[in-house]
Order: sequence, then structure tokens, then C-alpha cells
Amino acid sequence: MAVGAREWPSDWRTKLRVRGQAMLAPLLARRADVGGRRVHAFALGLPRSGTHSLAGMFDAEFRAAHEPALVDTIAHVMSWNRGERSRGQMRALLRWRDRRLGLELEAAHYLHHVAPLLVEEFPAARFVLTVRDPLSWLSSEINQNLRSAAYPFWQALERQRYGRYAHAFPPAEQRLAEVGGLYPLASYLTYWREHVHGVLEAVPAERLLVLRTDELDDRLPELAEFCGVDLTLIDRSRVRAGVGHDPRLDLRESVDLDHVRSEITRCCGELASRWFPEYLA
Repeated sequence: MAVGAREWPSDWRTKLRVRGQAMLAPLLARRADVGGRRVHAFALGLPRSGTHSLAGMFDAEFRAAHEPALVDTIAHVMSWNRGERSRGQMRALLRWRDRRLGLELEAAHYLHHVAPLLVEEFPAARFVLTVRDPLSWLSSEINQNLRSAAYPFWQALERQRYGRYAHAFPPAEQRLAEVGGLYPLASYLTYWREHVHGVLEAVPAERLLVLRTDELDDRLPELAEFCGVDLTLIDRSRVRAGVGHDPRLDLRESVDLDHVRSEITRCCGELASRWFPEYLA
């Protein structure tokens, strides 16, 4: 468990609500009624890899959402990661929230933690894994961490996500260490590898579509066919709906690019080379 992972939720209202959901879900949860859904899909790609865009592209014509029930879901996922939820309890929670939300597409990167349970609980569901090249992903995720500093639930999830690796900042990353609130590149890149690998292992190949972030636009016909929907119902104009704000930190100016590339190769080179051979050449 990462240091500080139990610090959130700290307010009694959130604690009470989340505990109540965990207790009542096994009693209230029924199997989701998927009969009225034209598609049932989960987009659980990397953070900053296009999950927001996927939800936006489906939102006009489908019941789609990006990170719905955010605070409570993060609390449940973190509890699952700490071993505080049994498999049965977590499956009941997933059934309960899915029926309550009634979505045709749910996009949230943190759902990868429960990917094996989603596969079991929803045997007809499809899964989309968006992957972004490690170099541009690092820059985007680091800046997202800086922007999320004011939100305790994001900070707690990031501590659990990256702090668990306990990597130390090497001298080449001293400028990152001085900023505060960030993690060594090795921690980010190890997570990149484990997130992608975990989804590939959990989801049967015939139920999974892997999309490079920079190919979302070009592969929309393939996405529509995979989900079994009419291509004209997907809003192509929202393909960049999740593009972030101006960066607060320029990674290339803060860390030597040769060091960054070396860490990418060391931490996730074998897996990254499947989709991004041009970045590792």
C-alpha cells in the first residue's frame, strides 16, 4: 500500500456513503438490464489517452459518460486495491452502479483495476483500451498531476497508483523532484506497462479493441463495427474532446530527452514497441 493511501476519504459524509453502498450493494444489486442498450462497452484506457474523447464521441446519440460517479467509484476502487472488498462485494457494487447508471458506454481509466471483474460480471460487454505513446503520455500525465493537486481524491489515487513503486528520483530528474507532487519517471512508466498489460491479460482478445490515441479519428469505422453501431451515430468532431490545458511543466526542458528515452526503454520498451516502434527506434 502506498504511503498516505488511507488518508482519503477523510470526511465523514463520504465515508458513510461509501460504506453504506458497500454494505447494501449485495442486497440491492440485480443483474443489469442490458436489453434496452444498443451497445454495452467500457473504455478503460490509460489516463490522458482518449477516454474523455471516446465518451464525447458517443454522448450525442448514446447514453455515454466519462468518469461518472467519480468520487464514490474512486473510493471503491482504492478499497478494492487495498484488499478491503471481497470479490463478491466488488462484483455486487459493479452490478449496482451499472444498473443505476444505465450507460451504454462508460469511459474511466481507473476501471482497469477491476477489469477482470467487469469481464466476468458483464459477459456481453465490449472493452476499448486506448494507448498513448509513453513520451507524450508522460508529459500529459505529469501536467495533469499538477492540475489535480487541489483535489484530494485524485491525489489519493495518484499516491496509490505511483507511490506504491517506491522509486527514488535519480539525479537526472532533480527538477521534477523540486516541483513537488510528482513521481519519478520510472513510477509513471511502470504503471503504463502494468495498466496496459493488465487489461490485455484480463480481457479476452475477441472482446477487446486496442486503439492508439493518435489513430482514434482514422479508426472510427473499426470502432463502430467493433461496438456494433452505425458509424454515423459517432460524433467525429469530439475526437479531441479530452485535450488538456496549457502545460505547467515542459518535460523536455526539465529532463534530458536521452534519459527519458532510456527510462521508457527500460521500464516499458518491450510492450510499447508493439504499438509505438517509431518512438523506440
